[in-house]
Amino acid sequence: TQQPVRAVSEATKRSFFSRFSYDFDKKYLIEGVARLDASSNFAQGNRWGLSPSIGLGWIVSNENFLKDNFKFINFLKFKVNYGITGDDRVGSRLWQERYAISLNDGYLFGNSNSIGLNPLVLPNPNITWEKKQTFNAGIEATMFDNKFNIGIEVFRNFTFDGFDGGLDRLYPMYAG
Repeated sequence: TQQPVRAVSEATKRSFFSRFSYDFDKKYLIEGVARLDASSNFAQGNRWGLSPSIGLGWIVSNENFLKDNFKFINFLKFKVNYGITGDDRVGSRLWQERYAISLNDGYLFGNSNSIGLNPLVLPNPNITWEKKQTFNAGIEATMFDNKFNIGIEVFRNFTFDGFDGGLDRLYPMYAG
């Protein structure tokens, strides 16, 4: 009987976070967030990825022109956010060459099959972080003595630099 193949892998990740928030006069808001990650899923030179984002807000209900002219509005805020996030969801160490000992699919020596060494992965040292660009804009409002609340947001997500393993499971590696 043939023993089941066991896969052993090890992956590491390091992350650093930072956040900056500031509001001026309880009206104008700015916030920045940055995340710096390193993943062993990528080769040296592609290991680190930065994910920055920035958000701006304006609490219009704290402006005198709104307080004086629109008494039914208790709270009104406009906000916008933009950021890029990274993801390392690829197979572990696809940038390294790996081989497996094959008992049945080795090479022919005389009239019998011999043990062989077969490649498991064609290495790709250029694999890097998958990125998602996000944009979000919105309005928050409370009116009529806090009896009516509304929040409207629009957003856009765009993923790029994604890794596609392709059809490598359907065709042999020597087929390209």
